Amino acid sequence: MGGVHPLSVTHDHLGVIGGTLDDVWRIASRISLGIGSPGQRFLTGAGDTAPAPRKPTKLIRLYLKAWEEVDAPTRAVVEEMFAWIRGQDIEVLSRDDDEDVARLERMLDEGVGESIDMVAYEMKWPFVDYVERWGDKVGERVRSLVARAEQMTPADYERILENRLRIRTEVAEVARKADAFVTLAASGVAPLGHEFTGSRAFLVYWSWTGFPAFSLPLMEVEGLPLGLQLMGVGGE
Repeated sequence: MGGVHPLSVTHDHLGVIGGTLDDVWRIASRISLGIGSPGQRFLTGAGDTAPAPRKPTKLIRLYLKAWEEVDAPTRAVVEEMFAWIRGQDIEVLSRDDDEDVARLERMLDEGVGESIDMVAYEMKWPFVDYVERWGDKVGERVRSLVARAEQMTPADYERILENRLRIRTEVAEVARKADAFVTLAASGVAPLGHEFTGSRAFLVYWSWTGFPAFSLPLMEVEGLPLGLQLMGVGGE
């Protein structure tokens, strides 16, 4: 995060976009080795050559509450993708056939709403100073988050941190069942225009837990790309 304006210490992360996984690896490695995150360990295995690919044997599919936003044409494409994955001799677990996965989904859905409270509390400084100095020149969303933070107590924040840790621990435990988690990267293809860039419903879970994820543009809906989100666990 070196050189990036701070917002939320638990949510801040730098995403790398590239045409190939090799390019993404090289870029991420250079950022990491250039002290991209002061006080943190370097990217494991950082260098010009990415780790050798390894075919997964089992994946955990997460539907999550965000699945409710997905329309019928997109759902059909997603189901085709998972059928293709199974056709590669890769087992796919889900909430329908594993109670631990079902319980984890419930925990994630119940807790993810606290994400915005964490962001608000952690961005209080220096943003409260910006609002006091420049008032309406600061965007409405930032001002609303600062106002939200001012209603929170240290005890509120501590409770949220404890809940996040509990869910991170559960994610790591369930992750032992498979090679990775997988879900959609977005609830639909990119919308037209720039006023609204699309729902973050599928993205916020792993930003909130602080674990790594890849968005792989493996699907297509009505001629536009749609990403499959591959999610891991930190330190692995």
